Amino acid sequence: MSLGLGVRGVGVCSRDFRYAQPIEGRLFPGWVVIHVSHGRGYYQVADGPRQEASAGSSFLITPNQRHSYGVVAGEPWEELWIWLNGPRIDELAADGLLADTLTYWPSDPAGWLRGALESALAIARIGDAQGLRRLPGLGHQVLDAIIPAAQESPSMPRHQAQVCDAVRAHIRAHLGEHLDFRAVAAAQGVSYASLRLRFRQRFGLGLVQYHNRERIQRAGQLLLYGATVADAARAVGIADPAYFSRLFRQLTGSSPRDYRRRAQ
Repeated sequence: MSLGLGVRGVGVCSRDFRYAQPIEGRLFPGWVVIHVSHGRGYYQVADGPRQEASAGSSFLITPNQRHSYGVVAGEPWEELWIWLNGPRIDELAADGLLADTLTYWPSDPAGWLRGALESALAIARIGDAQGLRRLPGLGHQVLDAIIPAAQESPSMPRHQAQVCDAVRAHIRAHLGEHLDFRAVAAAQGVSYASLRLRFRQRFGLGLVQYHNRERIQRAGQLLLYGATVADAARAVGIADPAYFSRLFRQLTGSSPRDYRRRAQ
């Protein structure tokens, strides 16, 4: 488990259904994100309403939630899935940022979700230790893609959601720099207090928490590819080696040196 998130499993269901016979009573013991990459059909939880599905649509299914799905006869069907667990997703659920039944969103316009799932599936198929250590980072990418969709509501108008998305992109583009979030808020035309509240509501982490998580995730990737601890720390804008080591251990459960050593 890394950065408070673990990937318990990843897989693909690919079939060519000649008949529209539904699959009933499927159950996952944890939080599962499903992305439909080919075909048309539906998902249904218990006796609830059917939710139409087509290529590009995605679903978040809660733990131990029996569900069924059916497809249009004669069409190929493929779904990618990932099973997530750990403190981060538990905290999101406890804070009400994830729905308690079936969450649906119709498209993945940036391709982040499908890209993360396909990468995770490829890593799982190869099974090498270095690749498997990348899975939690891909799990975070999946969560970052689904949290806004899972908690879209009138409580967050579209323009506020767009501000949060712009700030997230700014953080990712400036991981090697110190960020003054008051200045970031002013550049977006919102108050610092409002940005702090809305960003946590949308992504489940505070601004500084999110920034640190992204920095350590990037540093971990660099260590996996052979960077020294000092170089990895500098690349994410942390000049104090002791602070970098404390933050890295806090978020990954491992020291940077041990993390790098295990990847070799």
